[in-house]
Amino acid sequence: MVERSRAFHWVTIDRDRTPEIPKRFNVAAYPSVLVLGREEENVHRFQGFAKKEVHLARLEEALRRHALYREGKPWDAPDPRPAAVAEGEGVSSLPAPTDGIPGGIAALGEDLWVVQGETLFRLDPATGKVRGEIAAGGTVAGIAARGEALWILPFDWTAGGAIRVVDPATGRTLREVVTEENRRNRHSGAKGIAWHGERLFVLEGMEGRIRELDPATGAVKTTLETKRTWLGGLASDGTHLLTAGGGRLLRIDPATGAVARERPLNYGVRSLGFREGAVLLMEQPEFGFGRSHERIQVWPRIGETRIWALRE
Repeated sequence: MVERSRAFHWVTIDRDRTPEIPKRFNVAAYPSVLVLGREEENVHRFQGFAKKEVHLARLEEALRRHALYREGKPWDAPDPRPAAVAEGEGVSSLPAPTDGIPGGIAALGEDLWVVQGETLFRLDPATGKVRGEIAAGGTVAGIAARGEALWILPFDWTAGGAIRVVDPATGRTLREVVTEENRRNRHSGAKGIAWHGERLFVLEGMEGRIRELDPATGAVKTTLETKRTWLGGLASDGTHLLTAGGGRLLRIDPATGAVARERPLNYGVRSLGFREGAVLLMEQPEFGFGRSHERIQVWPRIGETRIWALRE
């Protein structure tokens, strides 16, 4: 590693003594390594501690990109990726309303509801055309449909935030459901909500726990341990609970929490829904930095955000 690092001219910045430099290069995570061009262009950058082999791979990528930069060739094109979220037949998609961060998908009557940013969009499920919208009221981790209402899960449910039951016609909150035992927590990490028959479930994605709640009081009735971590999205197909993580669409046994079936995915998933035999997916956006160190969305490309449907 020492030998390879000699290919670089290293400059160490003390952020306490020169705070204007991290600000100039849009650095918010430490440690960060920036490889700069002659005009301070962002040739390559990475952050965080890493094992030896990972760090060496980062250095090699920096040298590869810098060689392209010196030759006057494009150096920052992202690696190609599959055109669809999954392989095989039965994969289709609709255009998403915006490029905002997904926060949930739910089918209600003749409408498909999608959260992006802090807005709930009511869509035509056949075309993706926007039929209406209402304010989400904050950062949303998931939505579910029940009767004629939408159940909106906030990201801070794990820290005591209230699930809101909302009239989709007006956006009015009909009632709130609070899990009292969460009020003493500080960690926010809710990732999805779903009705499975008469049972209400909420996903704590990082730990891979699915909590069954009493829909009247919000109290936790049971906890399912999936033995998977970093999961995103929650839905029901009528037989299994659906979630995603580790590059897999997972079908979960609602009685035991065990993974009953898996399907490979090409993208990370942020939101999940289910409608008329199709699993609906929206991917977790990937972010990076542009040539002038501005924060950019790398995947999906701006203007190309999709709502994917998988049929099996």
